[in-house]
Amino acid sequence: ALDDVLDAATSDLLAGDATAARDALRREFATPCESDPIEVHQVTPTQEAKCVRYDEGESYAVE
Repeated sequence: ALDDVLDAATSDLLAGDATAARDALRREFATPCESDPIEVHQVTPTQEAKCVRYDEGESYAVE
């Protein structure tokens, strides 16, 4: 749960392990948009969508 992640990160920080705290928070709270590389979807021949809000079932281009 959220409290467990925050407690663990706080404990890591208090123990002097900022890297472990940062890694735990990134694993829990990072979004796919923060990943490297970000997944790219070709929406139209000239338009790309990046991130998680892309849905292949939706039309994003002006028709």
